[in-house]
Amino acid sequence: MTPGLYWKRGYTLLELLIVLTMVAALATLSFPMYGYLREKARDAACIGNLRILQQGAATYMLDHDAVWPQMPESLEQGEPDEEAMWKWWHDELKDYGVSKRHWICPSELASVDQPDSETHDFYGSYIPTAYEATPNIAFYWSSQPWFIERGQFHGDTHGPNVAMPDGTVRQGPALFGQK
Repeated sequence: MTPGLYWKRGYTLLELLIVLTMVAALATLSFPMYGYLREKARDAACIGNLRILQQGAATYMLDHDAVWPQMPESLEQGEPDEEAMWKWWHDELKDYGVSKRHWICPSELASVDQPDSETHDFYGSYIPTAYEATPNIAFYWSSQPWFIERGQFHGDTHGPNVAMPDGTVRQGPALFGQK
């Protein structure tokens, strides 16, 4: 037996440098995609939030004779108090699986203009559509969205996300039938 048959061969310095160079090159090439993928993940979370809001409102209407949640007149008249309005909406839909975090778009949370959490206990990125207290009126207007994202949180070309009565979420130009 020759001793060379049982010796294990290690890696040379040159082989290690080549592997490290290849890993560094791949990391450098993939780094610009990080921001794009992060924003796509936020957009997907926003769409998920809108679907939860839509399902919460639909379930609310099942429990309330198909009537859309009716905001009290005291909140609609006089000086607008946004925090009181958001608190009211949160209280109406919280029993239907909608939490405070579902009202805020993740892209808005990541922006510089996000609301101050110390002064705003209740806040929302999605504006609910107002319907009268007629049963099924929110389903009757099938082209009228139930919740509309306020702001351009996903870029100027994207447009707002909207939740429709049928449970779909439309985005930007697709909302108006454009491609």
